[in-house]
Amino acid sequence: LRLRTLLKTQEGFHWVIEAVERSFGQSPGLEPRPFLQELAEEADDFDRDQLFSMVASMAVAAHTSSESLAFILWRLLQAPAPDRKSAQDPAWVEAHLESMLRLYPSTVWLGRTATKEGKIGGSPVRAGDPVWIHVPSVNRDAERFPETDRGSFEGENNTYQHLSFGAGAHKCPGAHLARLTTSVAVPMLMQRFPALRIREDEVR
Repeated sequence: LRLRTLLKTQEGFHWVIEAVERSFGQSPGLEPRPFLQELAEEADDFDRDQLFSMVASMAVAAHTSSESLAFILWRLLQAPAPDRKSAQDPAWVEAHLESMLRLYPSTVWLGRTATKEGKIGGSPVRAGDPVWIHVPSVNRDAERFPETDRGSFEGENNTYQHLSFGAGAHKCPGAHLARLTTSVAVPMLMQRFPALRIREDEVR
């Protein structure tokens, strides 16, 4: 991202935080109360820095979930009619959810720092070296997912063991929310817009 974009994003976070602070006590009859307002008012040890972090996390989570959903829909809209019909069924989506998220992650690159000397894919790596992981490639590793059909949701590959949400200490805290969002949004969109198609001449 460009510095100007990052600064604009930061300004947006501050605007949301200030709006939350201005709303304290201003909407007593609103049910349910806005989540951030309730959190900031009720949590005794919740300070402004934590509020900023929460706003940033929620904004990033919404952005990444919407990207992954767009990729999944793009794939489904290119599928044969029977597959598009199947995607209207919440049970079908639930059964193929991990394959969808694995094959079409919102995060393309993960940056890490090597903690010790070793080899990755035959290439030597020293402690302290930066390592960039291309998530879509890792999630399609033929040795780990031999049955993967380059974009097919079918097959015995509906496993949680992928890197779409990172791993270890860097595991995405919003992973379960992203799963829930996708499992609800995909069948709902396919049911509501059964004639939805891609304008191939406008795909870039």
